[in-house]
Amino acid sequence: MKLKQIFALLGVALLGLSACSKDTPKTNPASSGSLAGSQWEYIEQELEDDGKTETTTIVLRFIDGTKFVTESTSVTTQGGTILKSETDTPKQGTYTYQGKEVTLTTTRQDDGKIVTSIVRLVMDDTNQTLAGTVTEDGVRKGIIYTRKK
Repeated sequence: MKLKQIFALLGVALLGLSACSKDTPKTNPASSGSLAGSQWEYIEQELEDDGKTETTTIVLRFIDGTKFVTESTSVTTQGGTILKSETDTPKQGTYTYQGKEVTLTTTRQDDGKIVTSIVRLVMDDTNQTLAGTVTEDGVRKGIIYTRKK
């Protein structure tokens, strides 16, 4: 009789676990083929000559299958005290995701001209990162976004 109860309990547990697995969405972009709904974060710290530290955090949110938004926050500290905090206006753009490459495209007006910026990022599924390079003030630098959710 006890053996029958144990098998019944195991059967119920297995059915419960298999039902829960169907409720869990595919969160790995590589397996789902989409970045929609995911958030990624890039943090850069710069130590200034006067002992101040400027920390810039950029959050990259993929809204749907073609649109993204970036939000940037900069915090300047010295000796653990926050001296200044700035949040930039969110920037919108479009993206494509093919294979492991994400191409971000933004447009802005600069002196009456429309300027298009393109950034290519490569996904590392294992570490859940997007890595690439950008040119800022004539200097190329590497950037790595880490997945938040």
